[in-house]
Amino acid sequence: MEVILIRHAKSSWQDVSLLDYDRPLNSRGRRDGPIMAQLLSSKLHTDQSPRLIASSSKRTRQTAQYFISTLKIDDSMFTKNLYHASIHELQEVIQEQATDSLNFIIAHNPGLTEALNQVPGLRLDNLPTCGVASLNYNGTPNTFTFEQCQLNWINYPKAL
Repeated sequence: MEVILIRHAKSSWQDVSLLDYDRPLNSRGRRDGPIMAQLLSSKLHTDQSPRLIASSSKRTRQTAQYFISTLKIDDSMFTKNLYHASIHELQEVIQEQATDSLNFIIAHNPGLTEALNQVPGLRLDNLPTCGVASLNYNGTPNTFTFEQCQLNWINYPKAL
């Protein structure tokens, strides 16, 4: 099973009256989203039908649309359970909602960086906005843990 963790693209702080949950993408986020979706599309060599599970915040829903349209994803869901989710909450969503093949998870920091730091041999200070990390897990979704994953690759906009 492949799990691809994606941090939402850069959000706007222009309207300080908005709740954090309601913040949209800023211009950099709108630029980086399509770039990273295209990069991911070029790295995937599969006929599998992926599942996308994302936080229901505005910026993650907007980020998800780039991946949904570029990768032609038919199976997507948005859940508040991924809004600022902890490692435990991320694992729980994957265990309950993921498929046996290819899954995209779009969520937030610090949970994503903390989760990636559970992968053996991987230490990150921060998964940047619109950063993408591909993990391999040799088990079924209901037993998923980050500690049993292997990193396939990681990339983010500023590294391109």
